[in-house]
Amino acid sequence: MRNWCGHTKAQEFLAYLQTKFAVSTIATLFRSCFNPAINLAVEAELISKNPFKKIRIPQPQKKPPECFEPQEIREIIKAFYNDNYSPK
Repeated sequence: MRNWCGHTKAQEFLAYLQTKFAVSTIATLFRSCFNPAINLAVEAELISKNPFKKIRIPQPQKKPPECFEPQEIREIIKAFYNDNYSPK
């Protein structure tokens, strides 16, 4: 196993995060917090390299939109046309 800033530990850390957080949360954390902070540490020569640079961070999957059925569309248009509102 490599040292604390090695590729292996970075993968273990990412795997741990995946057990605790949603993919979208992890992606946001890496994009806005971890990578900028680690890159600053590299620039300040506190660590030699960014261990997450080559690790692929999972991308959030977008849920496809749910569409109305043709009959529902007709009913919605009809309700607008007639100025009707009927709560569920």
